[in-house]
Amino acid sequence: MAEVFLQHFEQREVKHLLEDKHIIYYNRYVDDIILIYNQLKVTPQFILDQFNKQNKNLHFTLNEEESNQITYLDLQLTNNHGQIRMEIYRKPTSTDTTISNSSCHPKEQKLAAYKNWLHRLAILPLDNVAKSKELNTIINIAENNGYSKELITRMYHKCRQLNKLTPIEGSEQKWVSYTYNGCYTRKITKLFRNTNVRIAFKVNHTLGKILNTKQSKNSYEQSGVYKLTCLECQQVYIGQTGRKLITRYNEHIRCIRFNKDDSAYAQHILNRQHQYGPIAQTMELIEVARKGKLMNIKEEYQIYRHYRDNKLIDEQKQAKEINTQNSMFDLITTCTHTPPTTSRYT
Repeated sequence: MAEVFLQHFEQREVKHLLEDKHIIYYNRYVDDIILIYNQLKVTPQFILDQFNKQNKNLHFTLNEEESNQITYLDLQLTNNHGQIRMEIYRKPTSTDTTISNSSCHPKEQKLAAYKNWLHRLAILPLDNVAKSKELNTIINIAENNGYSKELITRMYHKCRQLNKLTPIEGSEQKWVSYTYNGCYTRKITKLFRNTNVRIAFKVNHTLGKILNTKQSKNSYEQSGVYKLTCLECQQVYIGQTGRKLITRYNEHIRCIRFNKDDSAYAQHILNRQHQYGPIAQTMELIEVARKGKLMNIKEEYQIYRHYRDNKLIDEQKQAKEINTQNSMFDLITTCTHTPPTTSRYT
């Protein structure tokens, strides 16, 4: 609504000032306006009064050129004998804090601010002095946040090269989001490099979740992929449930007590005469999930992982055909870097 009103205002008031040559140049971005006026016909105060009398709820303020300089958005414009010189402008309140290089975020997110600044630097018509000054500022900010000068220099040269290339129409691309948990995530997403699938990373440790003061839900009241551990041999059974974990636990225990073979875990306890214990010692929620394809994949991965580690009970191996060759699961299980359980927040 605000944009519609301002466009109506420009058609009704600004258009006449332009036609009468009172205003020579006019440009607006959202609520910031820059204009050049004819000082032989009009004063800045007259233009300001014309703008402010249009609506009592609309109030414009005026910033005039000082020492042949004026700021507009992120630019500082200097009137050099009729020639406009352009520099990058940063407000005094701006800081040099970005996502730290040591933070557990995908590099695309960590470098997004620098990519934006360097792209702006590459496309704006700045002179060599202004470009050098801005590039040094970006490098200083990067170094303060753990990035190297060489990295920023390479990114800048790449931006300049990309701006010279003519865009080529390619095949339709499909974007999917993928949760970033550490370096092993990149090994998986590289599988899609030569396809029309593009990966957009997301993270779970957002500010909203950090500040959420709600008490964590009891894991036994949730659904998902779980494991049951034999207290005697420490071998495990992997399963899934769309109901509460405690409900599924009680079903396994009922099979043991009534000597039923409906549960591979119950078969293991009964056949080997091993011990089982209370839910806190026996059952663990591995992955929170709802019933569906995603839960099936998560269960399949956990079975594959525990089978590779030789921790799966024999009764489950016999009851379920296990896919012993899965290239994507191999990337996760054989990666030398374990996904971090905690992250450094910046």
